[in-house]
Amino acid sequence: KSAQGYLNTRILITNILGNILIFAPYGFFLPMIFEDKFKSLKNFILGMIVIVFVVEVVQFLTGLGSFDIDDIILNTLGAVMVFLIFKVEKINIFIKNICK
Repeated sequence: KSAQGYLNTRILITNILGNILIFAPYGFFLPMIFEDKFKSLKNFILGMIVIVFVVEVVQFLTGLGSFDIDDIILNTLGAVMVFLIFKVEKINIFIKNICK
């Protein structure tokens, strides 16, 4: 909230979307690079929580940021959304055809 007691929705939306988008590429690259480890949604979510948690701890310890549970949730959500998109068979086939 601002000094006047109003919530700045622009800052709120920018924060939410930024945190979702920043880790979205992980949803594509991690399953591609570590195919055997991140095949299932459960393993992917657990792996992302660990990765984002480590990033948050490093930010806190180095003073380059703060430890924020919202970041853990939103960063993980962004990666999971992309992970699920690429689990759709038609999209997966399209990507594989492009990469040939």
